Amino acid sequence: MNSLCSVDVAPVLSSGWSSLEIVASDYRPNATGDGMVLRLDCVSAEGIRHMIALPLENDDAGAQQAGQKAFAAIRSAIGVPQPKDTVELHGIAFEVQTGVRGTRFRPVRR
Repeated sequence: MNSLCSVDVAPVLSSGWSSLEIVASDYRPNATGDGMVLRLDCVSAEGIRHMIALPLENDDAGAQQAGQKAFAAIRSAIGVPQPKDTVELHGIAFEVQTGVRGTRFRPVRR
């Protein structure tokens, strides 16, 4: 899947596709208390740590839809479409591209 999503990756990745791997995850209330965020802590092939925050539950329907779409794209890119727990997503590389039009995820190209 190479779908376009509007979520942030911090710190910002360089242009082009970058390989990331999820090393930790947790599901917590968001900063404003009106929803829940899935936080994915990732590491790049260069050893740089990145964080992807996905608003999976939110009073803002647009934010929630963007978070759910991005989470579906990440699961598809990793090849685990319906995990029972996010730990199933750990340790599998995927590629991400960020840009002005949004963020894209895909499986690692070999």
